[in-house]
Amino acid sequence: MSSILARTVFAMAVAVAAMGTTVATADPAGYALLDKFVAQFEQAARQGSSGTALDPALAEMMALARKARDEQRIDATFFERYARVIRVFKLATTKDPEQILRPVVEREIREFVRDVSGEEKADIGSLAAAIARELDGLRASLGKPGSGG
Repeated sequence: MSSILARTVFAMAVAVAAMGTTVATADPAGYALLDKFVAQFEQAARQGSSGTALDPALAEMMALARKARDEQRIDATFFERYARVIRVFKLATTKDPEQILRPVVEREIREFVRDVSGEEKADIGSLAAAIARELDGLRASLGKPGSGG
């Protein structure tokens, strides 16, 4: 699941989801986190980055999300949903040639896809669609009282 094609499919789905992002009157921290996620994976798709090369970017995104949460610029619900997207993406892009983690990765992907879209699938296309849908949901939550940022 960590092929360049898989990352390209992800990045394309994420890029489509990102179209129309606008910073509303809400704190821009949530929007910045979403935009960073999209920009990083568009770059990874163009450059063919490996899962290992993505680790620093994922770590930075998590650090920024924790900081925004601690500063109360995003709420706990937004943080948990955003962190889950990053966790699932990291699992899906982790190199595992011996397929030792395959059952864990497939279970996590299946649960994420089910929770977001209601489908019981663990394929890369379903994951890409679920990530795009979750990012749209996170974006929609921003600016609403008590949600996101």
